[in-house]
Amino acid sequence: MSHFPWRRSCFWVAVLLGGLASCSKSEPPPRSRDEIFQDRRSLPTVWLTAKSHKRILLPTGQGLFTIDPETGEMLWPAHFCANPNCPGKRDGEPLLFIEPDTNLACPRCTSKRWVRPYVLPESAEKLKQLDAEHQKRGEYERINRVAPTQSPPPASEGPQPTKADPASQPKREGNAEP
Repeated sequence: MSHFPWRRSCFWVAVLLGGLASCSKSEPPPRSRDEIFQDRRSLPTVWLTAKSHKRILLPTGQGLFTIDPETGEMLWPAHFCANPNCPGKRDGEPLLFIEPDTNLACPRCTSKRWVRPYVLPESAEKLKQLDAEHQKRGEYERINRVAPTQSPPPASEGPQPTKADPASQPKREGNAEP
C-alpha cells in the first residue's frame, strides 16, 4: 500500500476535471475557405462607366468588366493614382480612372508605378478581417490535420488534364524533341 493514497485520487480527479474543462471550452471550427472567399467576392467595389465615368458600387466578383444595366455602357473597376504629388488629387481625394488596356498609367501625372486598384475604406477594413479569419482557418486545418476545402471545377471545364496525360504536354515547334 502506498504512503500517499490521496495522490492517485487527486490524479484521477484532475484528469476528469481537465477533460470536462477542455470539452466545455471547445469552439466551433472556423468558417470554410470557400465561405471566406465568397465574402471577399461580395465586398463592394467602385466601378466606372467607360464614357460618362459614372460611379457604381457592385460586388468585387464581377470579372474584368461588366455592363451598366441603366445605360448599357461598359463598367470597369476603378483605379487610382497613389502618387502623393499627383496633380489629379482634389481635396485629398484620389483621382479615380479606368484603364481598359494594360498600360495602367495615371492620366494626370503619367506615372505607372503609382497606379493601384481602388478599394473602398470599408471594404479594406473587411478585407483585413477576412484575411485574419482565413489565417485562423489555415491554423485550424494544420492543427487538426484537416484537408483544405476545395470546390470542384465547374462542369463546363470538364476534367483537368494531369501531367501523365499526353494532351496536357505543351506542343513543341520545329525539330525540338522532348
